[in-house]
Amino acid sequence: MLDIPVPTPEELDAELAAVRRVGITEMRRLKLPALTTAARAAGRVEPRERVGAYVIERMLRDTVVGIGGRDGELAAKLFGLTEETRGGRPPALRKMAAEDAFVTVEHFRHAYEPRLRAALADRVLAEIHDYRLRLARLRLDLRIPIHSRLAVEWLARFEAMYRIWTPLTGVGNELTAYRSTMLEVGRPWDQVTREDGSPYSQELQAAGCVTSALAHFARFLIELRDFEVRFGGLWLLPEPQAETELRDAVHRVVLASPNIDRDDSFLRLTLSEVPDRELHPFLRALAATDIGQGIHADWQDWASTCECTWEPGSRAGREYFPTHLGHPGISEQCDMHILIAACNDYCLILDDAWDAIADWYHDVPKPARTDRTAEEIYAARQDPVFKHLLSRSGTD
Repeated sequence: MLDIPVPTPEELDAELAAVRRVGITEMRRLKLPALTTAARAAGRVEPRERVGAYVIERMLRDTVVGIGGRDGELAAKLFGLTEETRGGRPPALRKMAAEDAFVTVEHFRHAYEPRLRAALADRVLAEIHDYRLRLARLRLDLRIPIHSRLAVEWLARFEAMYRIWTPLTGVGNELTAYRSTMLEVGRPWDQVTREDGSPYSQELQAAGCVTSALAHFARFLIELRDFEVRFGGLWLLPEPQAETELRDAVHRVVLASPNIDRDDSFLRLTLSEVPDRELHPFLRALAATDIGQGIHADWQDWASTCECTWEPGSRAGREYFPTHLGHPGISEQCDMHILIAACNDYCLILDDAWDAIADWYHDVPKPARTDRTAEEIYAARQDPVFKHLLSRSGTD
């Protein structure tokens, strides 16, 4: 399919205008070479199979879904791609779409239709491009040379997905460190006195981990949004099943947090406005608003419900963080560990997918990983700090 010519946006636009004029149910009497070529280039038929009108209609239906939002709804109505509008007369469909857009029919025809056709054409071309990436992967398996640009596109997509991987490891590590701190034998942080003479505590130390996890979660939300804008949210991996599992892991991360949609939006906007997305000004910005304080308090309360236990530093298989799959003391019903498990799944699935193609990028190192557990990382980071605080408090 890589040798099939790709139609131009102008060619697709002209044929989409023709389809709109006659209606989707009359499309079979039109000659549509650009849309036919697009369907073939997108792998919607076998190499020698005829591209029927039903194939193009299915492609347009999927394209409308891909556009999404208000424009997707208007395009579906304009082209008669909904159950209620299929078979409708084109002038009536235009009138219905114009009414939904709260504009006159003439304004819709001149201002909206060109934009909607362009959006449809762009999505068709994007489908061809994504299909070629997957086809390129198959050729890699067969050790058949591919165009270097396609290899670069694969790398760019993995880089974007690893930009999500990075904050998710932060979320998982910090939440694990929170509970590990609460399980420390002897509660050593209770022995520390602050510089101003006020007492410190194990709870305060653990709360700091939750605060860091919230900051990592905000960065995850931004990276996820950027991925959706750049790639349309398509989790393109060598194996379709892995795509489904990765998408599911992301969904579970979002669903398992104590946030509502407004909270996610607030975190994205707040961190986006912080120069270089630095931690300290971000936390100050959170503390400066009632909404930010409420989100922070919700995360602390949410984490405090965890009563799970495990042997510190123990590992089960390849897991990044302790989860219920390898530690019987961790409950499947624990809200915090449901989120940690989803982070773990995302990291492992993406690692496996990268390993499947990484050897083709000889000059690109694999992402840095560690065999240390989250507790070991936390202990190594805290040990010098703890000793310093103990020296100030006068405790042996």
